[in-house]
Amino acid sequence: MSTSSYVVNPYTGRINWECPSIGYPIPGGTELTNPLQDVGTGGPIAQAEPNGLFSPPSALGTYVMCLNDDGTVSPAYIEDNVRTFAQPMTEVDGRLVPVAGKVPSIRIDPKQAGVTPAATPTPTQ
Repeated sequence: MSTSSYVVNPYTGRINWECPSIGYPIPGGTELTNPLQDVGTGGPIAQAEPNGLFSPPSALGTYVMCLNDDGTVSPAYIEDNVRTFAQPMTEVDGRLVPVAGKVPSIRIDPKQAGVTPAATPTPTQ
């Protein structure tokens, strides 16, 4: 899924960094296996995310799969908060707003209870 990822200055709302990306970001502390193991005590066990990964309750680092101009993908590790959208955004008066004429790469119709893939957008910077 094509996405667009941004790091926004929390004080001014201005975009500090952006990249066209693939999928949604992954917190740096994400694990493939459950970090909490039940040793027979019947205690609570962490639940996996819908993607099957175990994300930490808090993590500063985030991995974003950025799309390069030549079509290759490069991972970026960012320690600021990352915002990722299914369509390109632009900053207007300190807020991120959708770019006019661009459609999300995926849309969900709650009346249909299904996912509707949109036309694949061309990545932009």
